[in-house]
Amino acid sequence: MNDTMPDTTAPPPKPPSSPPGQRWVRMGFVVVVIVVAGALYIKQRSVPPPRGWSENLDAALHQARTEGRKTVVLFVDHPIGYYGRKLIRTTLAKPGNRKALKDGKFVAVMVRLKGKAKKDLMAKYKLRELPTLLLLDPKGKELNRREKEHTLPEVPFRGKFLKGL
Repeated sequence: MNDTMPDTTAPPPKPPSSPPGQRWVRMGFVVVVIVVAGALYIKQRSVPPPRGWSENLDAALHQARTEGRKTVVLFVDHPIGYYGRKLIRTTLAKPGNRKALKDGKFVAVMVRLKGKAKKDLMAKYKLRELPTLLLLDPKGKELNRREKEHTLPEVPFRGKFLKGL
């Protein structure tokens, strides 16, 4: 054999092994990253109703009927989709709109639709798309409707929607 040619039959050298606990540390880090990412995803998708809004449609309708007030109903998917989250965080979060809803003329309720209740309520209120905002008179008759809105400017919300125009 020639001394200048390397021996190709010898196995390649083994890489240096890592300390025994390092593999578990890496796996633990990956698990923590996955759990944190999942928690952030779920937190981002869960949206509470706007402050002062009920989540019980029957109770809100009963309250509106007995007090002679109009009802603002927000129908959303469960879990709430992109447009529903955006509507809650923009239009319904604006100070002028919050004040208009709190002035005592309206009962506000957010209804999360899922399962059999979704099918029943979509048929009852003739909902085609979500989110849908409904304005109902004290007897439950529809006065105004906005479907698939994700941003409704502040003045048209108060000036047209809440007035039933």
